[in-house]
Amino acid sequence: GPLTIAYVEAERAEKVQIVTQEATEDQPGVLRCYENDRFIESIKKAAKKADYVIALPHWGTEHSTELEDAQTDGAKEYIDAGADAVIGAHPHILQGIEYYKGKPIVYSLGNFWFDNYELYTMIAELRISKDKVDLVLYPGIQRNMETHPATDEEREEIFRHLEGISPQEIRIDEKGVANSVE
Repeated sequence: GPLTIAYVEAERAEKVQIVTQEATEDQPGVLRCYENDRFIESIKKAAKKADYVIALPHWGTEHSTELEDAQTDGAKEYIDAGADAVIGAHPHILQGIEYYKGKPIVYSLGNFWFDNYELYTMIAELRISKDKVDLVLYPGIQRNMETHPATDEEREEIFRHLEGISPQEIRIDEKGVANSVE
């Protein structure tokens, strides 16, 4: 039969002052993950109802490839709680990729359309089958508030850049398929 996929999102991107309202039983807002307990509970709950869970944290330091402990530790906690992939956003530039227990972690997708920077970006495709999740990357370049698919030369450059900033050794093949090197 068909697979059920759950998406669970939380945020920890407001660094100086937290102004985004947190959701409660009585008021709308966001799920925060400055402390991971509620996000982990949401992932566990989703894992009981769905075949696959994708955790989408809004986190990290803008314009930095340096990963925070909250990202690297949090991603592993989310997978331990039942997430099958972690796809992060917020830094506005690409951050590294790694695998934990065979499951992909993308720390930041980059920028799709934000500010007037020229930078690398990407779309991540998760190919989900009965027994695994494959990660396929589609790199692009944001220029003049528009995102364009990367040329063949740019693709190679972006893939090598991603391999270089990743916290573990990964390989991205010419088709954009990412795998850990073990």
